[in-house]
Amino acid sequence: MGIGKKGFTLVEIIVSLAIMTIVAGAVGAFVVAGNNSYMRGNKELTLQEEAQLTANQMIDLIIDVEKGISFSNLTDQEAVDVDGNVAKDVNGMEVTNASVSELRLINNDNSYMIRWQGGAGADYADANQVYLYEVTNSKDAEGKLVVGDFDAAKPALMAEHVSSFSVDLSELDKRKVVLNMTFTYQDKSYDISETIKLRNDLSSEPSSIYSWISGIRIIPEHEDLKQGQTFVFDYEITGDE
Repeated sequence: MGIGKKGFTLVEIIVSLAIMTIVAGAVGAFVVAGNNSYMRGNKELTLQEEAQLTANQMIDLIIDVEKGISFSNLTDQEAVDVDGNVAKDVNGMEVTNASVSELRLINNDNSYMIRWQGGAGADYADANQVYLYEVTNSKDAEGKLVVGDFDAAKPALMAEHVSSFSVDLSELDKRKVVLNMTFTYQDKSYDISETIKLRNDLSSEPSSIYSWISGIRIIPEHEDLKQGQTFVFDYEITGDE
């Protein structure tokens, strides 16, 4: 340093370093807060997108159901993996006590089952997943519909992170079905509820042939029988179909 030129004193350097540390800390805290906010928003957006995509797929199947629809909650059921095998927990044990919900959609040519499997006594990697099964229907010798075997069908993964799944069929006579699901990922959850108006009236299936009975005629009208004898009478129903 040249004679007569001033430099920075030790106190000035220490103060400058302290100010820079404070500023850097404030900027770092702002960056961390922004990143955390982005991560929370990203998780929520991911859940919403997955929930809506899954709901849309289910609605497409439900809205066009042709023959019948049923929903059941089951306990102590086998959980499955994406290959259709029995799922295993972290200890390698088969999961046979899972909670399962099944929605069955029966059509003329094919049928679908949407199967949700929840938690059990032990955690397993395939918990909170929804699978789709599709089978081909057939007809018996009398022409009656025979639904394919869902147990022999291979599942297709529809969704993950589904912590609850239910279908309300209480207003099925009005062609109304309510689909409810909750998606949960880490500390975030998202509920979705969709009311579906069926295109087909499932209550309008043709009934069996019946007769409006106006009378019954026993044939023969008179028969003489001795004590201890038996006889089978025939009959004729009169009325309009």
